[in-house]
Amino acid sequence: MERTLSHFSENSWSDKVWDVHIPSSGKTAKIRFPNARSLDKDILRATALSFLVQHASADAAQRVVREGFYFITHLNESGLFIENIRTPIVSNYIEYLKKQQIGDSQKNSRIRSACSLFETCVENGLATTTAKAVDFSYRFSEPANRKRAPDQCVVDALDKLFFDFSNNEIPQVFRLAYFLLRLIPNRISEILAMNLECLSYPDVGLFAISIPSWKETPLHTPLYSKYTFVMDGMIEDALYKLVRQQQESIRQYTRQETQDSDYLLYDFQEDRVITQVDFNRFLAKIIKEHGILTANGRKAVVTSHALRHVCIGERLRSGIYSPEHTMKEANHSNVDVTLSYGYMSEHDEAEHLGKISSVVLTEQLDVVDTEIPAKPKSVNPAKYLRLQNDTAYTRVIPCFGLCSNTQCCPQYEKCVKCDHFRPDVLYLDYFIEARGIVQKRLLKFMKSGGAPAAIEFEKNQLETINAYITRMSAEESESAADLISFGEDESRRAYGTA
Repeated sequence: MERTLSHFSENSWSDKVWDVHIPSSGKTAKIRFPNARSLDKDILRATALSFLVQHASADAAQRVVREGFYFITHLNESGLFIENIRTPIVSNYIEYLKKQQIGDSQKNSRIRSACSLFETCVENGLATTTAKAVDFSYRFSEPANRKRAPDQCVVDALDKLFFDFSNNEIPQVFRLAYFLLRLIPNRISEILAMNLECLSYPDVGLFAISIPSWKETPLHTPLYSKYTFVMDGMIEDALYKLVRQQQESIRQYTRQETQDSDYLLYDFQEDRVITQVDFNRFLAKIIKEHGILTANGRKAVVTSHALRHVCIGERLRSGIYSPEHTMKEANHSNVDVTLSYGYMSEHDEAEHLGKISSVVLTEQLDVVDTEIPAKPKSVNPAKYLRLQNDTAYTRVIPCFGLCSNTQCCPQYEKCVKCDHFRPDVLYLDYFIEARGIVQKRLLKFMKSGGAPAAIEFEKNQLETINAYITRMSAEESESAADLISFGEDESRRAYGTA
C-alpha cells in the first residue's frame, strides 16, 4: 500500500493529510484523515487509496473517508468495531440515519461508504465474517432526477432536420452549433467561446478544430482542446464547410458593418454571439413545430447539455475511445462521471449495458487476426419471461443475464461483481471467444510497443471478461449438479414421460 500511495503522493502512510496528485487528470488535492483508533485509521486510509486507484478522484476518496467515519463513530459509541459487524448492526445504523436531518442522497452515501470500509476489512483479512453475510443493500428513495440522453428516436429526428442543408428554416449559426455539440464532447459554454480562427490543418486530408476549455493557466490563458477530423467523412465534411461558411460570412459582415467579431458563433440578426439560452430556445421551437415526441409519446425536451450526453455516450459505445480518453476530452473529474453519460436513452437503462459493452467484445480491428468476430446468440424471449419471475423487479440485461436491483444502473465492469446480477450461461461460449479476441489484440499491442494506456485498457477488459467466464462457468456447474441430483423418476414425471 505504501508503494501504491507513492504513485499519488509523497506523504507517508501514517500522515494525517495526504497531498495527492492524480496523473490522469493532472489535478492535485488534499485528503484529510480524522482522529480514530489505529486500526480504524488504517481501514480509512486503505479505502481512500482504493478509491484513488479505482476512481482516479481525490474527491471520491475524501468523501468515503468523511462519510465512512460517521459509521465508525456510530459503532464506537456502542462499543462495536467495524471488523466484527453483522447485518443487525447495519440495520441499526439505517434506523439511526432515518432520524438524521440530512437528504436521502447523503444518507445513501453514508451507507455506501460504510459498505466500502467493511469490504476493505474483508479484502485485507480483518473481518470476522464474509461480505455476503452483511447486507448493505438498503437505499433511501431519491428523487428520479438523473439526467439522461434523449431517446434515440428524438436524436434521429433532430439529426434529420439539422443535417438537411436544404432545410432553410435553420439559421447557419444554430446549425453549426448543433454540429459542434453532436461531434465534440465539450460544454456549450466552451463551444460558444470558440475563436473565429479555430481551424488548422495538421496533415493532408485532415482538419483540426480548437476549442478553449474552462481550465486556464496561472496567467489566465485558456487551454485548448484540439479535435482532428478527416475531410472525406460525410458529416465531418459538412462540419468543415459550415465552419468555413460561418468564417467567411463574419468576415464579409465585419467589412460591411465595420463591426469586429473574434468569435465563431456570431449571430448577425442579434449582433452578438449566441448564448446557451438562445440555442435551447431554438431547439424547443424546432421540436414544437415538428411535433417531435419521445419513445413513450410525450413531447421531447432537448437541451445543449442533453446533446453532450449523446456525444459522450456515442464515444463510449464506439469501442474506439476508452472511458479514460473520453473523461479527459469531456473535462470530467473521474471516470464514473463519464460512464454515467453512457446511456443512449431515458427509457432503456438495462438495455444500455448490452449496447455499450457488446462493441468492446465484438469489435473487429485490423490488428486482430480472426476470421469471424464473436457475436451474441439469439435467445428465445419466452426464456427470459420465465426467468424474470424470480422477482417482480428483475430486469433483463441483453447478452449478459438478469439484474434484480432496481436501485442500480447496470454497468459492464461492475455487474459481474454484484450479488444482484445473475449471469446467463447461454453466453459462456460467446465470452470465451471474446476473450480470444482481446488476448490477440493485447499481444499485438505489446509486441508492437503500443501505448501503455491502450495496453492497460485491454488488460482491464481481459480481467472483466475472465470474471464473467468464471461466474458463468460456476452457474453452469450448479445447473448440471442440480440435473444429476434430480433423479430418474422425478425427471420422467417432470417431462411427462412417467
